[in-house]
Amino acid sequence: MGKEGAATATPGRVPSMRGLLLGLIDPAEGLLALMNAGLAGLTDDEYLWEPVADCWSVRPVSDLRTPLAPWHAPDGWAAEIVYPDPQPSPFTSIAWRLTHMTGSVNVASATVRGVRRDDGAIDDAFASNGEAVGRTAAEAIALWDGAIAGLRGQIEDAEERGLFRLERQWWDPPDHAAPVWQQVIYFAYFEPASHGAEVRLLRDLYRHTKAGRVALLPPRNRTPT
Repeated sequence: MGKEGAATATPGRVPSMRGLLLGLIDPAEGLLALMNAGLAGLTDDEYLWEPVADCWSVRPVSDLRTPLAPWHAPDGWAAEIVYPDPQPSPFTSIAWRLTHMTGSVNVASATVRGVRRDDGAIDDAFASNGEAVGRTAAEAIALWDGAIAGLRGQIEDAEERGLFRLERQWWDPPDHAAPVWQQVIYFAYFEPASHGAEVRLLRDLYRHTKAGRVALLPPRNRTPT
């Protein structure tokens, strides 16, 4: 079976699943084009901005506010995270959201690859030295771009039928599994679309509030009733 590229609008022809998935994560079109525009010019101050108290972010291991995750890289930095999520969930910085998006894309890549752990769940550990986080905006964007490129490579090399096999993640119940294509859409499209919109909103807030130094709305003079 020949391997097809991104989906094209050929009358009377149904694109392959491979083509549909590659079309969804085409860096020059759709979601990823918007993502690239939304990340353009991101500064380190924006990236690490914490607009409210007790934000989750990425920071030196010595400054973490949560226990160190077992998959952290030995570079002295990590993302704050706890499973299950606290209630209510903490507010998160652009740094945290971009790190989470990159990790989600890497989960999609691992799912396409299909290497399993001893318990049958997908082994999402790509690097033997842990999962790196961007200490700067430039580092984080490079990691994001690399994750997308890695996923595209996994999909291009995959057999069409392999995109329909059932897999589960290590955090899922043992009886829960979903098709690979469905998980790629969730982890590499839905998750980045959701958090990418949040990143753009946070950048707007950073700009309009001058990094939190200006209130969004002036205090209202209220007349006692």
